[in-house]
Amino acid sequence: MEDTEVTIAGRVMSLRKQGKLWFYDVHGEGSKVQVMLSKDNMREEDDFGRATSTVKRGDIVGIWGNPGKSKRGELSIFPTAIQILSPCLRTLPKSHTGLKNIVRIDFEIFFLLTFWSNRKLVSDRDT
Repeated sequence: MEDTEVTIAGRVMSLRKQGKLWFYDVHGEGSKVQVMLSKDNMREEDDFGRATSTVKRGDIVGIWGNPGKSKRGELSIFPTAIQILSPCLRTLPKSHTGLKNIVRIDFEIFFLLTFWSNRKLVSDRDT
């Protein structure tokens, strides 16, 4: 699948680093895709440094890359370029911490951003 290039956009919900690889979980339209970021796959060396230092949890990003599977068999994108489409100005609360750390955030927005099942329920009611 290396000759197939795809473009996706979504919200970065988690970031983790393991050795030379960075993993992003990107959510959009009810689906989740893992992004495996490596310096070797990027078109330019500056893109890797910019992607690892400026992309934060909650940002909406556009990703161009090749689809594939990780060693565990999870659907992944091996990006050649990443661009921040809309930065997240306030840090999103993590869904596993619950409501104890939320200060001055509208609870409806919190639930819609964090839990896909709630967003689906609202969209089903609208139709």
